[in-house]
Parts: sequence; structure tokens; C-alpha cells
Amino acid sequence: MSLQFQLSDLKADQGIRAVSGVCNDSAKFLSQINTATRQLMKRGSWYGTEILMKLCVYGCWVTFPRHVGTVLGARTCQGYAEIHNHWYSIVGGRGCCGQFAANSPLIDDGQAPVYNQVSGTTGKQIAYHVVKNDDIGKTIKIYGLFYGGQPIQEKNADTGVWEDGITITATAAGGTPGDVGTILPAMTPAVKADGTDLIAKITHVVREATSGMTYLYEYGPDADSVNALRDLAVYEPNETNPMYRRMKIKNYTSIPGTTDAYGQSRKYIDCMVKLQFIPMVSDYDFLLIDDFDAIRYAIMAVKRDEAGEDETAEASWAKAIRELNFNDREKSPGNQVSVRVRTMGSNRIITNPT
Repeated sequence: MSLQFQLSDLKADQGIRAVSGVCNDSAKFLSQINTATRQLMKRGSWYGTEILMKLCVYGCWVTFPRHVGTVLGARTCQGYAEIHNHWYSIVGGRGCCGQFAANSPLIDDGQAPVYNQVSGTTGKQIAYHVVKNDDIGKTIKIYGLFYGGQPIQEKNADTGVWEDGITITATAAGGTPGDVGTILPAMTPAVKADGTDLIAKITHVVREATSGMTYLYEYGPDADSVNALRDLAVYEPNETNPMYRRMKIKNYTSIPGTTDAYGQSRKYIDCMVKLQFIPMVSDYDFLLIDDFDAIRYAIMAVKRDEAGEDETAEASWAKAIRELNFNDREKSPGNQVSVRVRTMGSNRIITNPT
């Protein structure tokens, strides 16, 4: 993701507009662009769709940001960290932070709607903050478990039927515990219920789209404590069903780290990741694939797929992929150089075979 072109640039391109055949401000045009981008990202790891990122980790779970689709590699200050799927937990692992190997492997651990799970064993009240006045009245519904292991439920005011999940509605600033929402920067937390329904675990979240960023916290019992508000998640405006990839870190305690201002142990992990597709909704959204020639052919393919023209659609997909391959070779010219590696004793000699 080069962060060079936005959706507005694509809308202004005459070649894209010509093959689209629909108004560039229409929902159909946006659907074509999103479909073309999504399918191209499935077909390869193109330039800009793989990035190196540094993560700050508290505890032996790492939850990756929304834009991360596949974790390709990881390293700590101790070196390369092997990546394993769920089977590793069964055949070779034990627990979360337990010692197993000399390195610190990462083990796939499904998905989570928050990057920090509710702390402790007694449950917490939950605070939901919004930052735009336009978002007053917007709701978030939280699913999971109350303290004691009972599923989170609330009674529908209209039908009188108990339903899964509990709803928090954003209200104006100046709320107090017992209210159901508040606007930042007034940090008085918004909590659901009167403190009797303490939430112990969050498994799913459904929220209304907002104009600005929103923040989810757990609310501690001591309002004067630095832990009175502990952040659980940050949601972008168009995240309505947030879910993030999560991994367990074996041998977490053996990784050197630092201590933050609140006395919490903090570790760092570098990861090479492939971005996942996120639909564009605004003219100011950046393109995940910004090769206009490839997108033009991909739009042709999408239209021909919809028309049932399989052979011509595949031909257009092949042209789109060809353009992306050309782009990769141009951006990474080292891939064009043929080399031969020979070993002489303890030395490796790299030569051009021509």
C-alpha cells in the first residue's frame, strides 16, 4: 500500500471511467472498484500489499490491526519467530507462556473483536466513547459472557424477549457511571447498567457506522486509579463488525522488553504481513492496489464475470495480473538480475552466469 493514490484519483482516470460504463459517483462504480481490488489481492502478493510493521505487545497474546490479513514472518530481538497454526497447540504446545523451545514461536489463535480482553476474573463495566457530535445516539452491541459465565443478554423493550448481547448508546459529555455513553475528551466513563451486570469476556461486537473514531474501555472501580479506564479497542468509522487476527506468543517471558509508565511489561515484535482487503467508502480512502492499468483490466473481468462470459473474463484477469507482475519487476529491479551462488570452502561467491 503505497498511500499514493486515493479513490478520487481513480474516479478521475478517463481509462477507468471508459471501461466502467457507469457514473463514477454511483454505488455500482464503487462496487466494481472494490470487487476488482478484492479479487486482485487474492491472486498475489503485489507491490505495496506486503509491509513490515512493529508491534508493541502486553502479555502473551498479540492482536493484529484491522488491515492485517496474513502474517508472513515475525521476529523478536532474539531472532526469527516461527509461525504455527492451531495444530501446534495440540501436538507440541502447552499453555500460553509456558516454555517449549529456545525461540518464541507465534501460534494462530483465531480472531477477537478487541485487542485487549477484559482483565481480571471478577468482570468489569464497559465504557464506549465517541469523538464527533454527529455520533451521539450511535450504538454498539457487545456479545460475550457476564461474570459467572452467563451469556450477555438484555431484554428487548418492545417485545419483552431476552436477546443475546447488550447495547450501549453514545450520549453527550459529562455522563456519570450509570449513563450509557459519553463524548471525549470528557473522560467520565459510560457504563451499561448499574454495575450489577459485570462483563467478563467480549466475543463479538456489532456497531453502527460513525463519523469519527470510537473507543471501547473497561471501567475500573477506583475512579482515581490510573487503571480507571483501560483501553480494549479502537474502531474506525466504517467498522461495523470488527474482528482481528490474534496469535499466542510462546516463551513470552523470555523476550527482553521494557516497562511503561504504569509498570506494565512491554515487548516488541517485528512482523512482515500481507494486507487484507478493506472496502473503500470515501473519496479519501487510499487504494490498496494503485496500478490503474491492472484495475482497468480487472473491472473488465468483473463485468464479464457478471455477464457469464467466463473465457473472456479469465483473459482479462490474466491481463490484470500481467500488469501487476510488470509493476513488481519495475519496483523491484533486483528480481530481473540472474545470479549464481557458488560455495568455496566457507565462502559464498555470487556471479552473473552470463
